[in-house]
Amino acid sequence: MKEASGPTGGASNSDRKEAKDRLMSVVYNLVNEKKDQVAHRKAVFGRLEEYKDKFFGPEKESRVSELLQKCIIPTR
Repeated sequence: MKEASGPTGGASNSDRKEAKDRLMSVVYNLVNEKKDQVAHRKAVFGRLEEYKDKFFGPEKESRVSELLQKCIIPTR
């Protein structure tokens, strides 16, 4: 069994560079995915904000009863 030598654990420089490159690629992909998700969320929330008055009446009191009528306890 080979013992690890030094603080690198016996990994060669090329192995460490390869692992670092692979991890940096994962980080890059995750950052890009997060940007895409934030942009999509912003678009969806904007669309919902535009449509909310079409779904429910402008009075706050009627929104609760309309939500119950349309979503929670729909009548057929």
